[in-house]
Amino acid sequence: MKRLVILMLICFGLSADDYNEINNNTREKNGIFIGFEIGNGETMFKQDFASVGNTYYYGIDMKISSNLYGGKVGYKYFFNDYVGIRGYFNLDYQGALYKLKGSVGSNSQSSNVYTDLLNFGINADVLVNFYNTNFLNVGLFAGLGIGGVKSEVQIDANKDDMIAFDTNFKVGLRLNIEQNHGVEFVAKIPMIESKRKADMLGLGVETTQKVKQVYSLGLSYLYTF
Repeated sequence: MKRLVILMLICFGLSADDYNEINNNTREKNGIFIGFEIGNGETMFKQDFASVGNTYYYGIDMKISSNLYGGKVGYKYFFNDYVGIRGYFNLDYQGALYKLKGSVGSNSQSSNVYTDLLNFGINADVLVNFYNTNFLNVGLFAGLGIGGVKSEVQIDANKDDMIAFDTNFKVGLRLNIEQNHGVEFVAKIPMIESKRKADMLGLGVETTQKVKQVYSLGLSYLYTF
């Protein structure tokens, strides 16, 4: 049967070497890729306790879980069937609303706390495939990202924002289907906390606010050209 297939390929202008190359080509495709990601992550927000005279202003220490949306574009290259690298630019957004119950002085009050995080940066990953066929490649990846994060915190009508340096570490499982289509499961851990001085509730009381994305879990789709 194999000889018959080779004979047919020769009739169409292909050699046996062409047949073997097609049959044995399990290396993942190199090239430019674009991707889209959805997921969920946890954001930490802290605001220091403060007081002026006999009036005390509450501190805040909370973690908020919210959805994440993002995109990426880059290039990947495989040295052989099993090991490759990639570099890419990413842009991710994560926003959340939290209903906060606290106190100012002796009067109880509730506040709406909004947190918005916009992450952007360049990334480098090592790709390792442990299962390869003509149809499917399965592997793991790990990498680092360096860039910035624009964080915005709004407590009721009082809003503050800033841009800070950001780095993160990520690991995940990846599937590459028919060379062009990729699906990835990724866990990302940012490593730097954003800190700023802010006016507490617009009352002229200076406090320190800290914002950090604790972790995120996401599902990505990638297309390789």
